[in-house]
Amino acid sequence: MRAVLLTANNFIVPGTRGHSLDSSLTRVSKPGTNPVIHVGSRIGIDATKPSTFEPEKRAALNRIFPKGYGRVNLEGMLDRGVGARPEPLQGVGIAIFISRTS
Repeated sequence: MRAVLLTANNFIVPGTRGHSLDSSLTRVSKPGTNPVIHVGSRIGIDATKPSTFEPEKRAALNRIFPKGYGRVNLEGMLDRGVGARPEPLQGVGIAIFISRTS
């Protein structure tokens, strides 16, 4: 991940359409009309990794990995065989009701 200086490494695009349920944005459609149109802004952040022509700057930005990465025991997950069904949960009941109206 790259360190980003927000005052220098971003851009704002004003006047972009927002979600109709976001009441924090400016409404541009007339009240009582559909669709409800809100306008706000979008922000873009330039987090570009330095070029390969700058190896010392690029080396400072190593890839980060999530906690526990590389410690998954895949053999333990696969030793039951391909297509094996998971063991049923004890004391858990699930009911699915499907209703069709036509």
